[in-house]
Amino acid sequence: MTADPIRRAVAALIAAATLAACGAEPSDGARRDAWTHDLVARHAEALVSADEGRVDLARPDARDALRGGWAFPRTDAPGGLWTDAAASRAALFVARPSERDLTIRARVAHPGVRVLARWDTTELGALPVTTTLADHVLRVPVPAQRSGENVLTLVTAVDGEPETAVRGPIDDRLFVAAITCAPTDPADAALLGRTRAAVPGGGSVTDDANPALVQAWSARILHAAR
Repeated sequence: MTADPIRRAVAALIAAATLAACGAEPSDGARRDAWTHDLVARHAEALVSADEGRVDLARPDARDALRGGWAFPRTDAPGGLWTDAAASRAALFVARPSERDLTIRARVAHPGVRVLARWDTTELGALPVTTTLADHVLRVPVPAQRSGENVLTLVTAVDGEPETAVRGPIDDRLFVAAITCAPTDPADAALLGRTRAAVPGGGSVTDDANPALVQAWSARILHAAR
């Protein structure tokens, strides 16, 4: 037997051994069954995130959105939280990028405090916050948004103080009551906070004959396949 036929015979034996060890390729039907899951039955196990559009800092559940730079709730400052660092961060879940207005209801401790807003890495500009609690609105560019968690950073500085001079905790500077990031389209804004949408044409989200989940655009549902 020449060298080439020997090599072909050895290759054939190796291929046969590999198939025997790994098993035969599953059929299309078997492969489909292996990756078919009842998402309705497993909905309780899923991680559901809703585009709420608002973080109310007076509520206990606001802590889930806070990413550092905030003081603990205080009885002498009801209705919101003071910042305790030069940069204070809050996370906002965005289901899909869209035209949005960012509204920050806030006041400063004294007129010398300056406030800058940053959306992830995009500078949104200065907020003309005064010592009176009021709403301040900035437009969030669509390209700056991403589906999922976005981080708003509020940077404070005092007139005459270099922004890089502050290290560690600082005294009260900025008091924030609420952060709202709502789509400018009223139809989109009406769906904020929903995890499931109504079935087109009426009816229920699920029925006995054809159970299904109809997901609203303002939600994200993550299932883990096991």
